[in-house]
Amino acid sequence: MRKVFIGAGLLGLGYGIYQYYMTQASILENFDYKVLRVKVISANLQRVEIQLDLEITNDSNISVTITDYYFDVMLNGQKVGEIRNASINQILNSNGGKSFFPLNIVINTSSFLKSNLVLGLVESIKDSTISYKGYFGIKKGFIKFKNIPLNETLKLREFM
Repeated sequence: MRKVFIGAGLLGLGYGIYQYYMTQASILENFDYKVLRVKVISANLQRVEIQLDLEITNDSNISVTITDYYFDVMLNGQKVGEIRNASINQILNSNGGKSFFPLNIVINTSSFLKSNLVLGLVESIKDSTISYKGYFGIKKGFIKFKNIPLNETLKLREFM
């Protein structure tokens, strides 16, 4: 009978730890961010490279390290650029801590000219969508997750 109670206690402890980290992960997903600076690194007729500096506030009790990320950026379903690592192994501080992330964004200006994106934006900019699709990796201690998919779509009117 004693083994049953020990087993039940260990199961309860394991479930409690699991629930704690799942709750913290859901809080971590809803982080706040603020754009601090936008810097044009290079620009020519084919592409524009921008560095976007973000301040991210993490309200969860766990800090994680963002190991890598890559996202395709689409405007009205057409790929117009990509977001790449500006630096690797960036720590996302916990308990309302602020972390600073530089993002490198490469915009292919030729993609605007090849399609009717400009015409679509002129006709209905508020109904246009911007989306990013890609992956990121995180680690916490010795636990590491790679290639976690992320696919978000936003209306441009949300930025106006």
